[in-house]
Amino acid sequence: MRHQLIALTCIVAMVSCGRSGGGAKSESSANLVSGELPGKYKAQLRPMNTQANGFLPSGAAEIIASEEELQVKTYLDDDTKVMHIQDIHEGTRCPTLADDTNGDGFIDMVEANNVVGATIVALDGDLATHMGGQSNYPRGGSFTYNRETKLDYVIQDYNENFRRGVFQLEGKVVMIHGTSEISRIPVTVQAMNDLPRNLTLPIACGILKRK
Repeated sequence: MRHQLIALTCIVAMVSCGRSGGGAKSESSANLVSGELPGKYKAQLRPMNTQANGFLPSGAAEIIASEEELQVKTYLDDDTKVMHIQDIHEGTRCPTLADDTNGDGFIDMVEANNVVGATIVALDGDLATHMGGQSNYPRGGSFTYNRETKLDYVIQDYNENFRRGVFQLEGKVVMIHGTSEISRIPVTVQAMNDLPRNLTLPIACGILKRK
């Protein structure tokens, strides 16, 4: 599963797998971020694709960005004890049924990515890089995820992989995936990199707002 997750992250983030890690500091965060970044941000996570298992998961993502640190907390009330891939994306809106391009009544991972765009922060075991912690996404039903890292590391990773714009959190999308393997998912639902469709199905989404 680990090699599948690494390949998945490469596809979702649209970055090179040659990234070696986020240990070294880049130039200071003051030179790389706008003056609006430090602060508190929150996204209410609304359910998606609830017809898959009949449950309406809800939760929130909370982020505190200081001049030096990035602290992230997500929590979700869900009833499926599976791995939950979760990321912050560069997009500014959550998918709706209007984005269901194949008309099967579900928003699959491919359709969702067409809306939310690339991953800018992977909410896994290593916030500092896209590639460092894919084996440590949250697992279980109701879960709480807490991580923190140096803001410089996150911005360095962003600039090395994207090389465009200024790293920002306001208005960005938080999306969580993963439902039961016995969920009612039609064969038309697309996954990525041969991962099980149930693990890649989006189940919750929200927009980060400055508090």
